[in-house]
Amino acid sequence: MVSETKGLKIESGLAAKEDIEKILQLVARIYRESGYFKTDSVPVSWKSTLFSENTSIFVVKVNGVIVGTVSVIHDTGNIPMDLAFHDELEILRSKGKISEVGKLAIDKELLKSLIDENGGKSKEHELFQRISITLFGLVYLEGLMKGSRYLCIAVLEKHSSFYETALLFEKIGEPRGYSTSPDIPATIERPMALDYSKRSEILAKNGGRINMFYDAMARMVPELKSKFRTNTD
Repeated sequence: MVSETKGLKIESGLAAKEDIEKILQLVARIYRESGYFKTDSVPVSWKSTLFSENTSIFVVKVNGVIVGTVSVIHDTGNIPMDLAFHDELEILRSKGKISEVGKLAIDKELLKSLIDENGGKSKEHELFQRISITLFGLVYLEGLMKGSRYLCIAVLEKHSSFYETALLFEKIGEPRGYSTSPDIPATIERPMALDYSKRSEILAKNGGRINMFYDAMARMVPELKSKFRTNTD
């Protein structure tokens, strides 16, 4: 998908294979700057996950430069979250297919420099929000297209209320230490899941609307609206 806003060209979709190494470096740098780990190298387990045929990697580019990414890992009986939340995931597996959302990263500094190069016509927080919404829209569409019943994610507890209210995820267990690699110290995270089978209930409760965040996603990723409303329960 391609769009323009105030002179900036925004492209989004599946990542090209030749971009995966750049994406790994971007995610590692953002996570390192955020204090999640200190090693300079990309964790080996990340490479095996992101280069897997069961993983879909999405990117947003601004003027041809990758500024944001997120991945969806489709279940084959073992996904990264199993390291800490296996019992919770087994309950979901007994009801339907699951997929994990991970490796979400947006480069705010790079975004700012691209805005400056463009004469500062765009507001940083507005563009950041647009990129975030687009990435989540692609994630939600991916889960629907691949027949997942649940999208699962592990988040810091301080972010869990946002995932509940804006993104319609539900808590599926208690917070505990979670790390996707032996190279990365564990952080206390909450396991959450979005149940696609509840979308009819959501639409009925909200008079045919989903919520403001979903409505914004549907504008960025038009296919999402029709797919979300399709009853596959």
